[in-house]
Amino acid sequence: MRLMPTGLPKTGRSDLPDLRRLQPDSAQIQELKALTRDQDALIQSQTRLVNQLTACLKAYYPVALQWFTKVQQHSSLVFLQTYPTPDSAKAASLDEMTAILKQAHHPNPTKAAQHIWHTLRQPYLQADAITTRTKARLMLALVSQLLPLVEQITAYDKEITRLFLRHQRAVHSHYGVMNARSGRARVFNARGEIVVNPLAEPGDERAAGLDAVAQFRRRIVHLREGLPRVLHQAIHTRQSVVHDP
Repeated sequence: MRLMPTGLPKTGRSDLPDLRRLQPDSAQIQELKALTRDQDALIQSQTRLVNQLTACLKAYYPVALQWFTKVQQHSSLVFLQTYPTPDSAKAASLDEMTAILKQAHHPNPTKAAQHIWHTLRQPYLQADAITTRTKARLMLALVSQLLPLVEQITAYDKEITRLFLRHQRAVHSHYGVMNARSGRARVFNARGEIVVNPLAEPGDERAAGLDAVAQFRRRIVHLREGLPRVLHQAIHTRQSVVHDP
């Protein structure tokens, strides 16, 4: 519909009750947005390195891809760094493998070590000596980059969660955290809606805040999966914002 110049003032007056004044982001929101942008760049770097590592393992160490569902996990990277070739892994004892995985905080080191040890006693694809030496060197170079990168991404995630919860507490202090009649903790999600955790004990603000963080992260995942990559950057500056009232 095309509006005439005289129709614009009328439209503005009729919609005036629904219009809101734009509020600038608070310092916490600005910091949260900057952290999420930086973390997203680190995650993209991690994805590139993981793709290179997967291709490298397929070239000379394909059996390793059967042992770990995610090669970017800390325990997987430590194991590959300790046993960079199939022969080095085959020469290790079951107890040594178990100790390495346990030291790397694998959730089930004993079962994983037994699976690896038995797999190496079965026939598996092997590359020639030259490919093994060259690709093993490349694999170690990639792992040496991934190990600190994974730790930094985890540190970013903790800091983002801390800032998000601190912002929630600031919102609570303005509007009131507790419902006097129900005694249930209330928080606001990324859309500004009240989120109530019925399982939280009275005064358990952190439990309610963690529920909001989980919902907030699930919404981001759905957005990333549902939109083409060219639109990800367009929505990136808005995906982590919880506007101040």
